[in-house]
Amino acid sequence: VYLPYGWDRNGRSGVATSGTRTPDQAYGREWRRLWTGTPQIVSEADALELLISPECYVSKLCPEGMILLEAVATYGNDFTTARSNLAVQMPQLEIQVSRKETPVGALAYKLTMKNPLNVALSNCELTVELPGSTAFLEKIALKNVPPRGTFEKKGVLFVTSPDTRRLVATFMSAQLPIVNATKNF
Repeated sequence: VYLPYGWDRNGRSGVATSGTRTPDQAYGREWRRLWTGTPQIVSEADALELLISPECYVSKLCPEGMILLEAVATYGNDFTTARSNLAVQMPQLEIQVSRKETPVGALAYKLTMKNPLNVALSNCELTVELPGSTAFLEKIALKNVPPRGTFEKKGVLFVTSPDTRRLVATFMSAQLPIVNATKNF
């Protein structure tokens, strides 16, 4: 299993394969080995299931969220190779807003996001801004989000310009890259 721009799960960088080029290196991308192993086949099944936990890949994803899966099977003196691209969806930050119909004034918001990992999210920070109304960007420290848990943050911002029509939020943690969301109102 190869991953763009990342490191292997032991924190070491390495060439994708020993001395060979992966298909996308011809297009200027560099792929790194994420996981290598020999699965034990206990039956005569034609299918093999490979499970990789999100903890192994989510912090190493490039913005496109693409992973190249490559499998090599050996049958006696012969071998075959299979390759597939897989798109992984990053978590979504949900935004709800409520306000009075006046163009300026208080804007109540509620942000929620489900933790897709089996580990707690630590060092969580959130930024919320109203472009055109927010004078400066403030980081809000959050509690750790439990494994597979959901974080929720409610607050109030003040719209000072009638041209402000959008709320922008960014969630960051040690385990997840930046997750952005916007909401027009």
